[in-house]
Amino acid sequence: ALAIRQATRSGRSGVLPQVLRLHRATRARRLELSQAELTRVFARLRFSVVNEGELQLAVASIFSKLGWTFEREVRLTPRDRIDFIVGSAGIELKVKGQADAVWRQMARYSESPRVSSLVLLTTVARHMVASPTTLQEKPVYTVHLRNI
Repeated sequence: ALAIRQATRSGRSGVLPQVLRLHRATRARRLELSQAELTRVFARLRFSVVNEGELQLAVASIFSKLGWTFEREVRLTPRDRIDFIVGSAGIELKVKGQADAVWRQMARYSESPRVSSLVLLTTVARHMVASPTTLQEKPVYTVHLRNI
């Protein structure tokens, strides 16, 4: 079973209500999702996923619940397909892999005119260590997703 929970200070968790309230008021007046908003939402959540497919389903569910428009599995080049595009932000999900391979892949994505920024949502702490702040002069944001 796929679980998404919002962490609370007491250590207990509840399902997304505070995150939803936070964004309902602002989503209608904004056409473009801010990367700060995206990272803030995902930093608050905890996931119970086994593979990248499950994580994709969870992330798509969150985007839908928040009313955000997104594209999934977007082909940037014949070789490269990014997991999501929200506005002009390219979002890649990772649950495994070596940091150098992940950042080579993100560098290829940064060459696409479809993305103005990149976000890596990862369950792997070592991806955070090598995280650049820009690629091809496009801002890069990395969020470590914690498991339940």
